[in-house]
Amino acid sequence: MVYAKQPFAEPAHLIRYLGRYVNRIAIANHRIADIADGQVSFTYLDNRDKSEEKSEKIMQLPAAEFIRRFLAHIPPRQFRRIRYYGFLVNSQRKDKLTTCRKLLDLPAPEQPYIADMDAFLAKQGIDHSLCPSCGEGKLRTIHLLLPFHDPPDGFLQAA
Repeated sequence: MVYAKQPFAEPAHLIRYLGRYVNRIAIANHRIADIADGQVSFTYLDNRDKSEEKSEKIMQLPAAEFIRRFLAHIPPRQFRRIRYYGFLVNSQRKDKLTTCRKLLDLPAPEQPYIADMDAFLAKQGIDHSLCPSCGEGKLRTIHLLLPFHDPPDGFLQAA
């Protein structure tokens, strides 16, 4: 969970900054100040502090909350940590890539039209019914889940 407000002055600064998040854990052992009575105390930099130098402060959390926050930084096994920034940031990627293509005098990319996903996967030589783990067993649909949505207003109070 990385957030950067301004671009860095030099590429070396950016590499050091991102390297902390790509190769290390969510919190280093030296930042944990104390563990006692079901509470975990650790140091952090307060980015909301308006003074020139960011001050290091101590936060104390119940152990369960500390573990929850720590585990939020661990991606599921099948995912990789990839962070996009600059012109590849998700919120502006389409517009920025279009601008880059115009500046480089590149043609717009072809938009693939996929009318039938099964036919497309077959053409690519991909059998989506194979087990992703062993590659041999066949998968079959047992149950389809509806998309999750919030319950109607007043639903929880009536129960």
